[in-house]
Amino acid sequence: MRTLPLLALLTLAACLPQEPWQTQTSAYAPVLMGRNGMKNAIEVMPPRDIVNSGKIYVYNDWLFVNERFEGIHVINNTDPTNPLPMHFIRIPGNIDVAYKNGRIYADQATDLVVLSYDGNTLTELQREAKIFMPLAPPDGLPFNPPTAIPDSLVIIKWTKE
Repeated sequence: MRTLPLLALLTLAACLPQEPWQTQTSAYAPVLMGRNGMKNAIEVMPPRDIVNSGKIYVYNDWLFVNERFEGIHVINNTDPTNPLPMHFIRIPGNIDVAYKNGRIYADQATDLVVLSYDGNTLTELQREAKIFMPLAPPDGLPFNPPTAIPDSLVIIKWTKE
């Protein structure tokens, strides 16, 4: 008999208005680049300090150190006690790199690019467009853009809002 009033109370409580579910969204905002400008944005530059390193790829006496979302540091590691920074290859949207037979294989946001690199000059040999998913926010939370991102733009990195 005591369970009837308790059951009635629980039933009424279930009918009370509920707070809407609050979903958490990313604290990061995307940095966009025009798809047409991506190819022209790849360039060999003088060496610079490593600030936000990602993956490291070793090939013979070369180190390729990813600078997350920015590009690749090329380091001559012939003498491991004194590595020599050679170049920085600017590749906006880059987070992964591999090197084989004089070719750099790198992602550039949603594209895969194959670059010829001989230690001084850089040439884009091939580009496979839109084969990777768009870059996700670093905090792993969903991103809800105020408007849809047009196909002509690509997310190349994220900044904290």
